[in-house]
Amino acid sequence: MNKILLKDILFNESKVKKIADEIHNVYSSFKREEFVHEVFTKFPELELKARISWIAVSLKKYLPEDYPRTVGILIKSLPQTNNPDVKELD
Repeated sequence: MNKILLKDILFNESKVKKIADEIHNVYSSFKREEFVHEVFTKFPELELKARISWIAVSLKKYLPEDYPRTVGILIKSLPQTNNPDVKELD
């Protein structure tokens, strides 16, 4: 019987592609195919927390060095909330 691991449910190739697509939608210079390839190639050897860290390290390589600009890109790339009580920050 094959076990389904939480790391493979939460952080798999389709999830990495979704992250890349959402970032590319707001930052067209984002090299999403390169990012996905780099991230996913190392995934089989990584546990859950290591996958999260690896995504962060890889994002730093593919996003601008300007921290405020990068934070803005990441915030804009987040999906809309389903909670009507959450208000947007101005």
